[in-house]
Amino acid sequence: MALSKLTAKIKGIKYLPFEQDGKTYNLYDMPKGFVIKGDLDLSDKGLTELPDLSEVVVKGDFCCYNNKLTSLEGAPKEVGGVFKCNANNLTSLKGAPQRVGGRFDCLFNQLTSLEGAPQEVGGDFDCDKNQL
Repeated sequence: MALSKLTAKIKGIKYLPFEQDGKTYNLYDMPKGFVIKGDLDLSDKGLTELPDLSEVVVKGDFCCYNNKLTSLEGAPKEVGGVFKCNANNLTSLKGAPQRVGGRFDCLFNQLTSLEGAPQEVGGDFDCDKNQL
């Protein structure tokens, strides 16, 4: 499923590279059930939406802070470590992982409720600096 930047451009699809086990994958075209063995950091990338990682498991931390996200739709279905989505424009937690093994940080957003929050968080849940 490895895809080069040139191939993605020719096919007219978005490209956000991720490397694991010597292979480069496009996060916008990940296989269902794929397991990311470590951390995935999508912070400070100017993203307005997440790639569809809803069938992906991240064993380590997942960070998508300091972007322009309005939704967590497409977030990994499970994160083994910390989940950080601080400093975006989130109005909802809909699409958040069902399970986060570490802390869940959603500070500095526009949240008015915690609907859609993970069912299980193994660490602290920090939602300070919102409209709650």
